[in-house]
Amino acid sequence: MTGIRYAAKVVRGGWIDDEHSNGGHRYFWAMRIGVIILCCAALSACGGQQDLCQRFFEPYPDLISGRMRTEQNAALLSAMRQYGEGEYGKAAEGLESILRIGARSPQERVYLACCYLALGRPYDAEYQLDRVESAPEKDYKDVADWYNALCWLCSGQEERAREQARRIMDAPAHAYKQQARDLVEALSP
Repeated sequence: MTGIRYAAKVVRGGWIDDEHSNGGHRYFWAMRIGVIILCCAALSACGGQQDLCQRFFEPYPDLISGRMRTEQNAALLSAMRQYGEGEYGKAAEGLESILRIGARSPQERVYLACCYLALGRPYDAEYQLDRVESAPEKDYKDVADWYNALCWLCSGQEERAREQARRIMDAPAHAYKQQARDLVEALSP
């Protein structure tokens, strides 16, 4: 009879006998509370990073959709209409198909990188920016610098993002100098 009572207590509360049941019960709840606190702390840290990502990310301004529609640029203008409406998934699909057929300008990659950042895909965005940086045209250097910092921020690489922001701040002239200063300040302990 006693063995059955103990077995029931093992199943329900995790203790073996009456002598240790109060301590076991307290231990059981202390462990549960500890796990909950740990999970909350981890989520809070991730949430803080995501808050900064959302705070600093602004899609690159649409400089394309105002162009006259032609047969050659219709797909790009359609993708940019979706980009302007905040439909980044659809815009990314359109920009990806344009890049598959051989677009040569880095601007499509800049917009695709912004779509990926908006969709929470910082590694894909970084890949597109790497391609922008390796393009012969350097018109998007400042843009690539800044959005790379955001890729690193949004992927949890805060130290790398801080270093990139400092490089931007130290540049003699950079289009994102103020944003970089604000990011360094936000990442300072």
